[in-house]
Amino acid sequence: MASTKLCIALVCISGGGDVESIRGWCEAATTRLEKDGMLDAIINACSSGQIEYSVGDLGIPGLRHFIYKSRSQVQITTPTFEDPYGYLEDRRR
Repeated sequence: MASTKLCIALVCISGGGDVESIRGWCEAATTRLEKDGMLDAIINACSSGQIEYSVGDLGIPGLRHFIYKSRSQVQITTPTFEDPYGYLEDRRR
């Protein structure tokens, strides 16, 4: 069985040129994630597939698919595709 290595990236984007300040924030965020055990929790969730969910898991009748973007958290979430969108050509509808 081939092993798969999991990689997590922290992407920091800034309109300014203060690279050292951004680097310091990234190091502090990484240290905090490690200290609180959250980095291991994220890795375990990704490795076990617990990060995926379907619209069926949400229990909202008639909902087929969505993309949610939180501007304040700069995050998006979207469920896995289900029937009738199981194939790429079906997703283009």
